[in-house]
Amino acid sequence: MNTFFTKYLARSCGVAFLIALMGLSGCATGPRGSYHTFSINGGYDNWSESIDLLEYDYGGAHSMVRDKGKTEADKVSTATSINATMPNGEYLYAKWRIKSTGEVVEKRADLRGRLPDNMLDHGITFVIDGQQLYVFLITPIKKAYRTPPILRTHLSKSYVSYEIYPNNTFKK
Repeated sequence: MNTFFTKYLARSCGVAFLIALMGLSGCATGPRGSYHTFSINGGYDNWSESIDLLEYDYGGAHSMVRDKGKTEADKVSTATSINATMPNGEYLYAKWRIKSTGEVVEKRADLRGRLPDNMLDHGITFVIDGQQLYVFLITPIKKAYRTPPILRTHLSKSYVSYEIYPNNTFKK
């Protein structure tokens, strides 16, 4: 009887383990990615006073970071930070209104080939200046505060950073 109970328990645990393993493997399918950050801060980067951000999207087929107003006139926050395991973005799209003229501008930056293959602990941010969108890669490498080069993003004051759109200064 003890042997029967032991065999039954072992078989039940084995089946439960296989079912759990199959369930977890289903979670592992999908886009590959690495833990990195998407952030914007129009206040620190000095563009939110002159720009209404209407929409943005960082990603691709499996876009994980996007925000859009409910109507065409709605604006979205100019300050956000998302830290997650996500695929490298294939593009960064932004739509904004220049407050002084009311002009609406849309830009889509193709990021393919502009990001490191492994984005672990890196960051992506953007800055808007009038009709121009600038996209930056922020590395996890710290530098002495305000050591050149200082780019259009405040993050470049403390971290080694690269402009990757419109000009690509990052070399793989």
